[in-house]
Amino acid sequence: MRVKMAEETRNEGERPFEEREEIPTNLVEEGEEESVWSAFKRELKWQSIKKALTKEIYLPFDPQRKVADYEDFQPLTPAPPPTPVREASPPKTDADRVREFLEAVAHQIGWITPQDLREKLDEIWSSDPQGCGRRLVHLELVSQERIDAALTRSKAEGKAAWEILVIEGNLQPTSFAQALISEREFPLIHRTKGRFSEKLVAEGVVTGEQMRQALQRQKGSGKRLEELLIEMQFVSAEQIARLLADFLELPLIDPLTYPIPLELVRVFPNVFVQEFALLPLHDPERTDNTILIASPEPISPLLTSIIKMRLLCNVEPAICPRNRFLQKLEEYEAQYAQVVKDSEALQSEMEEMRKGELVESEIPIVTGDVAAIDLVGDIIERALRSRATDIHLEPQRGYLRVRLRIDGILYEMMRIGLALANEVVSRIKILADLDITEKRQAQDGHFSITANEKSFDLRVATAPTHLGERIAIRIGDSSRIIADLQGLGLEPEELRKINRLSHRPYGIILATGPTGSGKTTTLYSCLAQLDATSQNIMTIEDPVEYELPGISQISVNYKTNFDFVKGLRAILRHDPDTMMVGEIRDEETAIIAVRAAMTGVLVFSTLHTNDSVGAITRLINLNVPVYLVANALIGVIAQRLVRKICP
Repeated sequence: MRVKMAEETRNEGERPFEEREEIPTNLVEEGEEESVWSAFKRELKWQSIKKALTKEIYLPFDPQRKVADYEDFQPLTPAPPPTPVREASPPKTDADRVREFLEAVAHQIGWITPQDLREKLDEIWSSDPQGCGRRLVHLELVSQERIDAALTRSKAEGKAAWEILVIEGNLQPTSFAQALISEREFPLIHRTKGRFSEKLVAEGVVTGEQMRQALQRQKGSGKRLEELLIEMQFVSAEQIARLLADFLELPLIDPLTYPIPLELVRVFPNVFVQEFALLPLHDPERTDNTILIASPEPISPLLTSIIKMRLLCNVEPAICPRNRFLQKLEEYEAQYAQVVKDSEALQSEMEEMRKGELVESEIPIVTGDVAAIDLVGDIIERALRSRATDIHLEPQRGYLRVRLRIDGILYEMMRIGLALANEVVSRIKILADLDITEKRQAQDGHFSITANEKSFDLRVATAPTHLGERIAIRIGDSSRIIADLQGLGLEPEELRKINRLSHRPYGIILATGPTGSGKTTTLYSCLAQLDATSQNIMTIEDPVEYELPGISQISVNYKTNFDFVKGLRAILRHDPDTMMVGEIRDEETAIIAVRAAMTGVLVFSTLHTNDSVGAITRLINLNVPVYLVANALIGVIAQRLVRKICP
């Protein structure tokens, strides 16, 4: 028999050699035992056979050989030395966090040392801590609450507010490094071209003494060096703009020759424009989805990214002379003041509407420079306050009609002028993540909002009409507590039948009725009374309207081609006891649901029929075999909603 030593050492917890069974004596031929063991000992140079044999060996049986040769014994690989236990590193101190932050920011900037960066930050934040914090909030780096807390703690502890933000982990080095370009007292330095101040002196625009005076005056002023040079009349605004555009490799424009679209005025508050010294402009010669951001100062990449996300379009920064910028800024402020005035007037009008009843006479027509964002928000708020289930935006000749379905009846709420109608429709499509450029095809989407500590899911459907695009919004209160069967207002006999059917071990139960008749709510109530701890209950819906504890709920996603059929097949592979299908719409869904009911699963679903008998006809029309309908269908619930006098 062939004998080889194992390469591994004995595992921890393995029995020592003394406790193992002895090696059979027939492993070697009689009379050769001594020579085998001696060779084994010489090869390994161990002190005793006992020590050698306590190491793990394995003995592969070879039926052709009965004698172990000398070459069969291989020496063991020595056990590796134990890995030293690494001592836990001491916790970081506040000074360590600040030091690492400064090193990371200085590395991102590339031309400043951590010590110089600290001194510059202390200088900037000590001169205008409120302004520095406000800029961080506008750049979406820190919330206003954390800025206020840091400023309060700064006064109490005597530390700089930026240092407290770093210690508390509220600032990230990469984004903060990009934000420093927007700080007016921070020097403008290009990685390859050097300092902008040195470029001005080198080209003879200003003298060295004039630059020294301007730099001295800049300390604690909160102004950029270029602005001070113009104020001190050392250089003209046009010269600075030309050199700055060349230094930053950006286009030089005259903002007075470009219009300011009203849509951009509604997006950018006046305080944001003044804080970062920028103006959103539109170039009429460009046909692509791009806006110009004109400024007499450098614009940080972080700020450009924020503007791009807000507008969902391309952004191109440009440099302009400061005097021209201030003239255009007056025009912008006048437009913004008018937008605020119109928005306040609309808010006042909406408040008056909330105090009265919704009547079809004296329907307001909303026109003028009203922000579409505010108007959409007011429509949704009015719908939620009125307990509306649907919002309809219908194009008419000359206006867009807005109607709410309250307690099953449609009431006209307002009329929106055509100039504002397209903006309102686009705003809703953006919220629902729909293609705002597609107006010839129907689209479906949804979005969620939170109001009064409740979550609402709004399903949006668009449809092209000969007068424009129509929108319907279905409102679902996803945080509403599902009532039990007793809370549905059923008669005692009907309640007893539904309760008995919902506890059957298998079969299919259908709820029928028109849209908005409460079919899904009834099925949810049936599921809510089942024991989810001892059963596997799953649903496939479009979308999930209410959350049920202990139940696995799946939402279809037609964008990824995950429909009811694929969802049903996926559920059946998860060993369900009970499942609910949001709606049976096609032949394949119907057949899979019925076959599942025949294999020991209790299935709940809905059908759009006018009565209970129509459910059987509908299933047969969907090519479900009659024998399957007869064996699987155990009950049909046909229902309507009864209008109530009070909630």
